[in-house]
Amino acid sequence: MKKCAIFVTALLLIWQTAWAAVPKAGDPAPGFSLTSVDGQQVSLSDFKGKVVLVGMFHICVPCMNQAMEFEKVRKELGDKVAIIGINTSGDSKDKVVDYLSQFPNKVDFPYLLDPNHTV
Repeated sequence: MKKCAIFVTALLLIWQTAWAAVPKAGDPAPGFSLTSVDGQQVSLSDFKGKVVLVGMFHICVPCMNQAMEFEKVRKELGDKVAIIGINTSGDSKDKVVDYLSQFPNKVDFPYLLDPNHTV
């Protein structure tokens, strides 16, 4: 009986997770608001009506390379796309600013901090 109860509990947990409000392809992105390294509040809704490319970055060389590629896309497409970079590893503002200063070229898209891993 105990094994059956554990199985049913596990099944319910899996079922609940499967039906959680997880966005699917084509769904609108959930709204969020974060602070940039420049201290400005940036919300996804600020870019309503635009195609938004969101990069979720850590402090690492592959992420730096990806940010440089995003910057190329921003320059190529201009106002056709909005790009947002988000530090998702919870690094401090000072560490992120130091990291950004090491980029071979400056990125001209908002770079946001997510210290609580909410996005």
